[in-house]
Amino acid sequence: MIQFIIPIIFITPLLYGLNKMLNNNKMSINLSAIPPRITSVDLSIINTGNLPDHATDITKENLEFWIEFYSNKLNLDVNFVKAICQTESSFGKYLINENDPYGGAYGAFQFLLPTAKIYAQKIFKVNYSDSELKHKLITDARFSSALACAYIFDLLKEYGDYKSVLYKYKGAISDKAKEKVEIAFLDAYRRLA
Repeated sequence: MIQFIIPIIFITPLLYGLNKMLNNNKMSINLSAIPPRITSVDLSIINTGNLPDHATDITKENLEFWIEFYSNKLNLDVNFVKAICQTESSFGKYLINENDPYGGAYGAFQFLLPTAKIYAQKIFKVNYSDSELKHKLITDARFSSALACAYIFDLLKEYGDYKSVLYKYKGAISDKAKEKVEIAFLDAYRRLA
């Protein structure tokens, strides 16, 4: 009996240490360490070239497809953009937030209408009315993903790192708000990586 107890006494701490090390590695994602690959492009590039023949209705699969397509065009970290979508709407599960303090947020990426108007004009060269814009944001995965990637691209050019982009995108100003946003975001990012 004692022959089995001695190895267990040595193995248990070893397994505990290994488990802790593996879990710490999962937890050590640092947003500031994601390399920003900022290129100098006109955002209308998003709407040029051959577009894939892929569905555009709001589903998780369609959002993931278009996020990957536009993230790759702009050299963005794909999982960063997907984690934004996850934390904003659970990939399109919650498309309208009329309680947003800035007058409502719409679509898979929870755009405020003034920001969405700016990027719709930059990318698609169209001035949508508020009702047209709301409709496109809550029904069109391609449109929403293109706007989100362009907005994140511009924020990355302005701020230089993904951590700052996250805080700006989420409107996190105070240290407490930043901490809360980062915890939720990193959880989503880890699950996607």
